[in-house]
Amino acid sequence: MEPFFIASLKLGVKVMSNSNEKTSYLQSTPKLHILRDVGTKTIETERLLLRKFKVEDAKDMYNNWATDPEVSRYVNWLPHKCIEETEEIISLWVSQYENEHCYRWCIVDKASNEAIGSIDVVHLFKEACCAEIGYAMSRKFWGRGIMTEVFKAVIAYLFDEANFNRIQARFDVDNPASGRVMQKAGLSYEGTMRQSNTDNTGHFCSCTLYSILREEYLKMKEQYKNLDMKTNKSFWDLLDEMVKNSEIIIDRPKGTAHPRFKEAIYPLDYGYLSGTTACDGEGIDIFVGSMNNKKIDAILCTVDNLQKDSEIKIMLGCTEEEKMAAHNFLNATSFMKNILMRR
Repeated sequence: MEPFFIASLKLGVKVMSNSNEKTSYLQSTPKLHILRDVGTKTIETERLLLRKFKVEDAKDMYNNWATDPEVSRYVNWLPHKCIEETEEIISLWVSQYENEHCYRWCIVDKASNEAIGSIDVVHLFKEACCAEIGYAMSRKFWGRGIMTEVFKAVIAYLFDEANFNRIQARFDVDNPASGRVMQKAGLSYEGTMRQSNTDNTGHFCSCTLYSILREEYLKMKEQYKNLDMKTNKSFWDLLDEMVKNSEIIIDRPKGTAHPRFKEAIYPLDYGYLSGTTACDGEGIDIFVGSMNNKKIDAILCTVDNLQKDSEIKIMLGCTEEEKMAAHNFLNATSFMKNILMRR
């Protein structure tokens, strides 16, 4: 006759010490949090459209990011050698959309209608209701806050629509720029996993892990909701009124040189609002773009260590490319820097 504890193990029964209670090893744990299998649906942000990949995206993917060694430098895939390789990958991705657990978006720039990158759930831990995110984007669009905008939108979708409890992402420790995207998207540092992965050359690499929990997301969402959005709107409304009631004087047309720094060529019409006063005692500065709809869509906040001042510069009727041109123009020197704040 077998000893009782051996027979119990064969039957899949856990014997509780000091008790006659028996619990089956096959008994499933209660599901207190259930994922909703919503799959990949279209998400729209201010500047971007996140949608399912189509086979027609192969050309943009190949030209914009799949062949760029700088884009693939810190990931585990190699640059594509031919467009057929890209077409094969996208065909596989399209077929995977039949899986309700597939979350993969093509990032489309609204201004150009180009596919400029991808973001997807690279690992899904169903029991833990956890999604791990991976992303890649064309180098032409780096430094504009685009991936942060994308990541925030995907986080909201995965928490609000798919009901995940945890979202995480990791990056090669030699690629801190990716970590800054995660921080700006609301994720928190958890730790560094030493030699936990391999790069596209097969070498071990250490990765830093960031994450955000559902409860943290909901708290941030509520805090943002409770911000006085009317005050935010009132700021732009007052700025609209100021521009409407002021004459715009363009004293430095597009293509002209700065009066003191001759190598600095203005990328847009630049001037000031007559009858207003900035911190330098002159009129409030303004960039005027090419759009027919002359609407204030952003401001630039500058710090000038040469003049020892800080001020705002209004952007009126500017395309996204014109916003970035003005932003880069004012960042060209070591003594002046700026941040771009979109409406």
